[in-house]
Amino acid sequence: MILEELHIEPIVPLRDDDVVIQALDRMEELKISHLPLVAADGTYRGLISEDQLYEVGDDTAPVATAFHPAFAPSVLVGAHAFDVLETCVQHRITLIPVVDSSGQWVSAYLWSDVVEWFRNSPTLVQPGAILTLHMDSHQYSLTEIAGIVEQNDSKIIGLWISPPQHAGGFTLTLKLSTELVMPIVQSLARYGYTVEEVYGDASYDQEEQSRLDNLMNFLKF
Repeated sequence: MILEELHIEPIVPLRDDDVVIQALDRMEELKISHLPLVAADGTYRGLISEDQLYEVGDDTAPVATAFHPAFAPSVLVGAHAFDVLETCVQHRITLIPVVDSSGQWVSAYLWSDVVEWFRNSPTLVQPGAILTLHMDSHQYSLTEIAGIVEQNDSKIIGLWISPPQHAGGFTLTLKLSTELVMPIVQSLARYGYTVEEVYGDASYDQEEQSRLDNLMNFLKF
């Protein structure tokens, strides 16, 4: 999967002699908050944000007056979609400039197109339950976890590791190819994994409620 699989937006970059109002109008038309500034020789110089343009206070001023050279996020031609997503999240930008190895402007991708690409991925589109597991770092073994899931006639179609919630631990989120996860949860427990939450399996919720009802009935006696 390379970046070319994402939709390429025909963005016209800003030049030094463009004025603030032109840039703001273009942002409004594209529903974005950033535009690239490109030199006369095609070198990508950086991004200008909507907020920076408003701070100028003069609609007829050149956009270069709002430019901060230090802010120049970009990805290389052929970058992986995960790299594009990382750039978006890290810099909180609505447009991702694409440059070649010499820093020349090539094209741009919109944040909305990146989201659309991930929205259409099998991990999000295919039905299946979601499990969250908390574990210590030394306990993590993707081979073992995948084996447990596959022994129960399912597959992992998505996996995310959340930042550590305490020293040495983290939360693992699994998207599975099945919506019936009780056997998988029980198998994971036998291997010492703690399943914190289950989403997308109505039968699991009913089973948990049934256990709670039985416990409450027992406590009454």
